Amino acid sequence: MSALAFTFDAPDADSSGTVVVTSAVERTRTSASTATSGTCVSAQNCQSSVFWRGKQWQDAIRIASPPKLITVGAGLNAVDVTLGNATHSDYIRLLVETGVLGCIAIFVLYRRLFDATLKGYHEAPTSYERDLMLAFMAALISRVVMTAADNILDLVVIEWYFWAFAAVIVVESGAYDRFARLREREHRSARPPRPEHGQAAPAAAR
Repeated sequence: MSALAFTFDAPDADSSGTVVVTSAVERTRTSASTATSGTCVSAQNCQSSVFWRGKQWQDAIRIASPPKLITVGAGLNAVDVTLGNATHSDYIRLLVETGVLGCIAIFVLYRRLFDATLKGYHEAPTSYERDLMLAFMAALISRVVMTAADNILDLVVIEWYFWAFAAVIVVESGAYDRFARLREREHRSARPPRPEHGQAAPAAAR
């Protein structure tokens, strides 16, 4: 998409800015029309990138039976093995291969990361930590959006950096410390009460 730029030379010379905006709008309209028009014979023979992805998604959904879709899916790599190509939507892929349960799990994970990052941003004691939280928030939102129409999970290099960044955020936001304290309280509450001074300890169950 062309960048929008205004080049006004004088207060009354607004024609150049109008031409630039009009050109950008026309190019955007042409690109959108090209992406959403044309014929689609198969997933490998489509004149439109939108139709091409839609055809792939339809073929992928048919791999898993309805009972599998609403439970645990058809198994990992079912799409690649059956169709011979990727879905270009990790959400569709997760739905087919891991079912509704797998999709719920990934959305819960993203939501927890979002909440931890937002909390860390508001509680950050320094501008550096706030910028760190803001940078990861941008990366997380970009990932959630791009996953809808791309194969992010197959890009191993991106996965290394993203999850390493996520680990830093979890620690810096204090989420790891809060979880550790919660587990410690649960562990203490599960311990049997200590006998008071002068009382015998309870006999071990046989």
